Amino acid sequence: ASGEVWLIDLAVPDLGGSSTPPTRLPWTASAAPAWVPSRDAFVLAAKPTNGGASALVSVRLGGRSEPMAGTDGAIGPVDLAPDGSLAFVVRGSDGMTSLRQLSSAGAVRGIETAVGGDDRWPNFAPDGLTLLVSRATHLDPSRSDGIWRIDLPTGAARRLTVDGAYARWIP
Repeated sequence: ASGEVWLIDLAVPDLGGSSTPPTRLPWTASAAPAWVPSRDAFVLAAKPTNGGASALVSVRLGGRSEPMAGTDGAIGPVDLAPDGSLAFVVRGSDGMTSLRQLSSAGAVRGIETAVGGDDRWPNFAPDGLTLLVSRATHLDPSRSDGIWRIDLPTGAARRLTVDGAYARWIP
């Protein structure tokens, strides 16, 4: 899915009845944003509406938006860890995907996983040390390869299901 990015002020109008009209931002998103309190911004994977590469984009409450360094190729949803870091997926020019983690300080690192999967929908465990991903096969991206658990300190990946999509931790 992809769509327009709008900033809508939900504040109660002042006594005169005026409120801020919705503002269309110059991005086309590939998934819903995540609120990142430490950045005081929404973060989403998006492309500029006038063309160009996708990246993670920071959208501040006042409407200022900008691509985030080191996140070129970002697609799909992002997830926020308890430490303020973000997990996201990058699709390379060869069509292969890889998982990345953006620290709250701005450093990007690759998350190594088993070869042969097309990882999607990263989701942190409550402790921030484990990531769930939905995986499809590279040969047929419409075919699920299940839900996988990735241990971030070691990179060990384990298949939890043989089918499934939209991996999520349930509290």
